[in-house]
Amino acid sequence: MGKLRKLAFIGNSKAGKGSGDQLFRMARRSLWGWESEIFQPESAQELFEVCRDLDPDQYEAAVVAGGDGTANWAIRGLMQSGVPLFPFPSGTANDLARQMGVMPDWAQAQTILDRREFTQIDLIEANGVPFATVAGIGIGATLTSHFNEWRIKSQLFTTVSQRLRSQVYTALTLKTIFADSNSEKYIRIQAGSFDEKIKTSAVFICNQSTLGGDMKVAPHAKNSDQKLELLVIPRTSKFGLIHALKKLKESKEKGNSFSKDFILFSTEKVMIQDLRGKTLSVFGDGEILSNSNRVEFKIMPAALNIYRGTRRNAGTQEISE
Repeated sequence: MGKLRKLAFIGNSKAGKGSGDQLFRMARRSLWGWESEIFQPESAQELFEVCRDLDPDQYEAAVVAGGDGTANWAIRGLMQSGVPLFPFPSGTANDLARQMGVMPDWAQAQTILDRREFTQIDLIEANGVPFATVAGIGIGATLTSHFNEWRIKSQLFTTVSQRLRSQVYTALTLKTIFADSNSEKYIRIQAGSFDEKIKTSAVFICNQSTLGGDMKVAPHAKNSDQKLELLVIPRTSKFGLIHALKKLKESKEKGNSFSKDFILFSTEKVMIQDLRGKTLSVFGDGEILSNSNRVEFKIMPAALNIYRGTRRNAGTQEISE
């Protein structure tokens, strides 16, 4: 084992249960044998800059406390610095941390960090902006926008969301579907030999199999196979969309196979264009990534160093204690 470097604890003042200071004081008391330094950026841009400027010769890991949106901005910087990400889950969905088997448990963090159990995963870029989990066009982008608005406006909503993740997403999804009168998209999808014009209300571009913890959007997606998986729901009616989304949840809960309700395939690159010239909002990692009438998604092989947890099927391979 080489020289023991220190940990960079990174989070904002509202990270986790209580303030970021309280969370990281707990981390310092819980993690033995590690020197650490705390960073509390006040904006997403500052978070990116902190992660970008970390020296890999000084830091063993960037322990980033927050949800997928926080992790996304950290990823943009860590791709450049090369310091491995430890995604400590203290947000709402925490899809990336869940995929990697990382729990909000400092005892587990101690074990993982002591073993230096990190790996490389692929990322996907949407018009040059990277993301790690699942991105989407249509109802997903609208849902993400509404969710972020409510989270900013209401601390109560944030607290309830953290405790009742799946139920909150389900309720907000239904509300969004019935309230949104303009979710239908008329798009052209080009990926290799696949070239079709489709009317749809939901497209998902996947680097992992699940979204929101319990919606299986891509049964074969992995973050280490240098492929992205594309799922299209070729339905535009509100009840048809609800029926399709229900099937996605059932495929996770019951192990059902995907049906004719979906178009699903793997590729390294895909171009999606709005045929009416309208803007396509792209959501991913809890953030709006792009607003354009033409979006190119490309795989970024082995683009991020990230710590992995100790549950089976966490990220890239079977892992056990």
